[in-house]
Amino acid sequence: MEEIKDLELTATVPAEMVASQQQLIAWCEKKIAVCSVDIQELGEAVEHAKKNKWKAGPLQTQHNKAIRRVQYYEKIKVALEAGYYIVPNFPIEMFAIRKQHGRKPRGWSENKWASHRQSAAELPAGQGDYKNPFPLVVRESNQLADGKYQHESYPTEWDEFEFPINMAKPQIMSITQTALALKVFDRVGVMPSVRRRKEDPVIIGQIVHKQSGASEKVVSFMIAWHLNTNVL
Repeated sequence: MEEIKDLELTATVPAEMVASQQQLIAWCEKKIAVCSVDIQELGEAVEHAKKNKWKAGPLQTQHNKAIRRVQYYEKIKVALEAGYYIVPNFPIEMFAIRKQHGRKPRGWSENKWASHRQSAAELPAGQGDYKNPFPLVVRESNQLADGKYQHESYPTEWDEFEFPINMAKPQIMSITQTALALKVFDRVGVMPSVRRRKEDPVIIGQIVHKQSGASEKVVSFMIAWHLNTNVL
């Protein structure tokens, strides 16, 4: 198998951006090919372990990780082919996350005012539905036998989308809906992360690959940009 060399890309004019985009697509194709070999080999090892009644759990875990790794690069490739450009991972305020179809929001807290913000699922391209990361929450305070109060909160249903007010323009909303229809971005948000009505922000789509613990790889793409010259 051909060794995959990492790329260092620099662009200063649009033509160079286009060339860099094509190089990234080709790089993704190579990564997918190499990772697909890992899937095949690990899959065969899992079956061999099961056939001989050996412990297959650790191998199955590595097999699942290899599958998710391929899905990660496949989503990046689809986004690049659709014309979206990679940008730095600036902080964003999320307003849409991709979840498995039919999945209810989860969580419970003794903090009555917990937001219960939900996280995106790591799904293959084309699967799932986009939801508001902040679900509808029930907040309760119940008096116990000893007179003390028990406070709790838990999410019940998904809330409707809340599109950033400073980007709520028909053309931008349409562009964003086109990006959501691809179902490759795991979460979508606005930058800067703090909404200010007079600022002209950027809509960002992110593809996420979860690793050990809370660690994750994130690739950000620009979906829409708006500028009003009254801020210049």
